[in-house]
Amino acid sequence: MKYYKCELHTHTLWSDGIMTPEELVANAVKRGYAGIATTDHNTRFAYPRIKAAGDKAGITVTEGMEWTTFYGHITVLGGKSPVDWREVNPDNVNAMIERAKAAGDAVVLCHPTRIGGAICCGCHNDFDALDYGRLSGIEVWSHFNQNRDAANRQAETLWKERLDAGERIAAVYGYDWHCPDEGCPPYSATYLGAEGELTARKMVEAVKAGRTYISSGVELEISLTAGGRKYELSEVITENEVELSVKAVLNPDYAKEYDVEINAITVTGSALDIKADGSELYYSGKTDKGYFYIKVSGRINGENTELALTSPYYTEV
Repeated sequence: MKYYKCELHTHTLWSDGIMTPEELVANAVKRGYAGIATTDHNTRFAYPRIKAAGDKAGITVTEGMEWTTFYGHITVLGGKSPVDWREVNPDNVNAMIERAKAAGDAVVLCHPTRIGGAICCGCHNDFDALDYGRLSGIEVWSHFNQNRDAANRQAETLWKERLDAGERIAAVYGYDWHCPDEGCPPYSATYLGAEGELTARKMVEAVKAGRTYISSGVELEISLTAGGRKYELSEVITENEVELSVKAVLNPDYAKEYDVEINAITVTGSALDIKADGSELYYSGKTDKGYFYIKVSGRINGENTELALTSPYYTEV
């Protein structure tokens, strides 16, 4: 299993972005993405041009759309959903999510705690009856500065509350990319786990399976075994003895641009809570029933921050 650096939330001038499809791909090349998802607001019109540019540049492109409603924004990844975004409302949102998933798409709740209301209708999640457990993922971080931005702290808290409630939801990041943003503040990426060469379908399946981690300039090497079997992120562990090793490696280009330093790795959740200073962690021992995920903390441009966060492992012991 290899984890590929991807961006799952992009816009072009066909909605409210300023980049042409070709410019989006060119900027994705500059940032070193292996794959991107096309998520213009309520349209898939730009996808053929983005796909053609991606094929030429060697970047995998998966088709998608951002359902943009007055009640919340949801990215639907895969291009198979038959749902008309104009029909999505608080009364039927759960059924619409199920229709999109049944068609083969991944469904992600976008920036759920961003300011909304009269300032930016729909940015905040106002789907009061939303069943979070139906979602493939939540944008735990979005846009810039995951720790300085109160909306990101609140979204991470929301995600953890849903995990505590017994729901299984992948952690994803969405840059919500509208313009080139040369020299922008620190941003993150979603790393998607896939076997072999990355394809558009494998990107979608990784989100659906929870083989994801989000990161600002850190790449993770994770190995977890239990009962003689290796487990990937989001899989259910049925043994109470695990052997876990984690190594955090800085991306040299990102680290140079943003002065990144790794301080510690933490494994946290209802099933396991341990910490190791530095860039490596090793644990061999018992877990409780529940979930746990991995966090990397450190500094960016001299400020303390989270650097990486994984989707959980789940335990049934």
